[in-house]
Amino acid sequence: MDYLPLLIVVLVVALFVIMLWGSARSRREKQAAQQKRASAMGFRPLEEPPPELTSRIRQLRLSSQNRQLRLEQVYHRADFDQDFYLVDVVDGGDDQGNWLGPETLVVISPNLALPRFTLVSLPEMDQGGVAAEYAGKLLDSAFSWMAGTLGMERIRISSSDNFENRYVVFGRSQAAVEHLFSPSLTDYLMGVNLPLTVEGEGDLFASGLSYTSSRKRENQLQDLYREVIDLARVLKRGN
Repeated sequence: MDYLPLLIVVLVVALFVIMLWGSARSRREKQAAQQKRASAMGFRPLEEPPPELTSRIRQLRLSSQNRQLRLEQVYHRADFDQDFYLVDVVDGGDDQGNWLGPETLVVISPNLALPRFTLVSLPEMDQGGVAAEYAGKLLDSAFSWMAGTLGMERIRISSSDNFENRYVVFGRSQAAVEHLFSPSLTDYLMGVNLPLTVEGEGDLFASGLSYTSSRKRENQLQDLYREVIDLARVLKRGN
């Protein structure tokens, strides 16, 4: 009797089980590390994301049937009249426009009255060359996605000479977004050293780190939280 086919099957199954076990263990370790970071910042874990939070984020992203957006690993912290959430925003149906992602900080405050906008830090690159050309194509594709999916257009911010070298801004109302990006807000953002992604509307805004490796993102989470607190103050002053 030839046992070779059976042996191959057994080995394949064993390898598959080992991979699943390793993946589950890695996921548990990442979750434990994330909970430790969140606890250090005063956040407490929630078993389920609040329905209102899920609804608001989906509304912000105009999630549809082909975009399986969900919130995972949700943590909460209340600070006076503000609610801070630390969440993983998973958008399984769309890769191109996945601005929000792991460890996104969400702020809900009655003191905010924001027009619909998205701000994304531009990557630093040398002018010319293959890298710059490739990044330019990606940005053009992203601009088309923002316009087609979220119904927003690029808004030119003229209150700072160098602002558009650092950031790109989208919105649904040119006048409202221009009013929001006052000199005080653009001056603040020009002093930020993190690669930010910010989306906001009404009494909510969400912020994460763009084009950052997982390890670097973990190390920068404390810095992001401090920036989000300051940004909330600046946005409230500007309204």
